[in-house]
Amino acid sequence: MEPSFGLDALEHRYRGFLVDQHTRLTFKGISRSGKAISLPLEDVYVELKAVADVPDAADAYSADERRLLLEAEARGQRDTEDLRTNLDNLRFERVAGHCDP
Repeated sequence: MEPSFGLDALEHRYRGFLVDQHTRLTFKGISRSGKAISLPLEDVYVELKAVADVPDAADAYSADERRLLLEAEARGQRDTEDLRTNLDNLRFERVAGHCDP
């Protein structure tokens, strides 16, 4: 004969336990006083967002350069001389904007 634990009650207790265990972010050994620092997870949570279809070398391109690459790729013109010229011009403008006159 099985014990008569209500499955719903057991699940409710388990979920409550998880919330209690993970509702705060606790850092031990950081403060000089030796007291643990505990922060509500809601206060430190940062929503992550992903960007799709970014070129592999996205860090090397400005937003305008990425836009130009994506537009060229959509037209099937990723490796054209015109595209390279436009990218070079955008890079020059970006670099020249950071130089002192």
